[in-house]
Amino acid sequence: MTRSAPLAAVLSVQACLLFYALDLLPVWTDELFTLTTVAHPIREIIPIVQHDIHPPLYFVLLHQWAKLPLPWTGISALRAFSAIWALVATLLLDLFWARSLKPLERWLALALFALSPCVLLYGRMARSYSMQAALALLSLGVLLRWMRKPRSAMLVSCSLVSILCLLYTHYVPGLALLSGFVVVGWRSVGPARIAAYCSVVM
Repeated sequence: MTRSAPLAAVLSVQACLLFYALDLLPVWTDELFTLTTVAHPIREIIPIVQHDIHPPLYFVLLHQWAKLPLPWTGISALRAFSAIWALVATLLLDLFWARSLKPLERWLALALFALSPCVLLYGRMARSYSMQAALALLSLGVLLRWMRKPRSAMLVSCSLVSILCLLYTHYVPGLALLSGFVVVGWRSVGPARIAAYCSVVM
């Protein structure tokens, strides 16, 4: 069995569950806000989400996604965007953590994450939840690697991009991850680098 088999198998099952009958559940209130917001031009989306205390990245990307020639329409197309981010989250979990585990542990870790009710439910909603999860995994993975190689300019740049994308998707996970990094990472990265990093992010 190849090393890619666990990831390929889990992603295939997850994709089948995520993309099956995307219009099955009725549109709920927050999804309705997403549906109406992304129908506006980008110049109008930003003030709309600012008024609702949301960062704009998810809505701007979703607006562009909805303009593509997709096999879905309406709410199904918007939910498919979330489903893709759920698959990306599983891929990132494997990239940064699961593939270093023993085969059985890797299978278990990937299956428990990818097939968890929360991931499957929120990965089928037209909201930014699965995008937040994927960006949080990306940010955490890169930050941990930076802590092991504090002089790597590439890791600093990648972590800045990922954490800024997370903050522009939702403030809470971005600030939580940044705060945790400040508390835990200052010893390995150094107070001066931490201060400079936070000043750039903020």
